[in-house]
Amino acid sequence: MLEQLPVREVCMLARVNRAMAVGAAQVAAPARIAG
Repeated sequence: MLEQLPVREVCMLARVNRAMAVGAAQVAAPARIAG
């Protein structure tokens, strides 16, 4: 299934997933420190 996707879409999805992971980490870090 992933092999059928264009490389551009795969790179974009990977970039979005990475941005979401970084954002989640930035949100969770203060809560973890405060908690």
